[in-house]
Amino acid sequence: MREFICFLLLFTLTGSVTSEARASYLDPTIPNLTWETSDEIRLYPNPAGDYFSLENAINIQKLEIINVVGRSVKTFINMHSLDNFYIGDLSTGLYMVRIIDDSGKVLKTIRLHKK
Repeated sequence: MREFICFLLLFTLTGSVTSEARASYLDPTIPNLTWETSDEIRLYPNPAGDYFSLENAINIQKLEIINVVGRSVKTFINMHSLDNFYIGDLSTGLYMVRIIDDSGKVLKTIRLHKK
């Protein structure tokens, strides 16, 4: 039953399931579920101040920062995975970072907390 819940949660959050994704633990009393993956794109630090970075970001064409209303508020194009992305001009709050590859496919959308 717990594996089924992990699968549903992973599918709901990412829209896809990788064979390497696995939960390190599943406990409803713990607010954050930690996922361990070997090639997962990771955004850090989160919450972020003026900058954030991506780990394992290969062949990324574009990043879109989207506010809670669904409006694109910032876009980064033709960047390198080692770049620091400046978000100091954004207001404090919750944003979504949409990661798009060279072919225009959305690889992942990650929640970003801006301090």
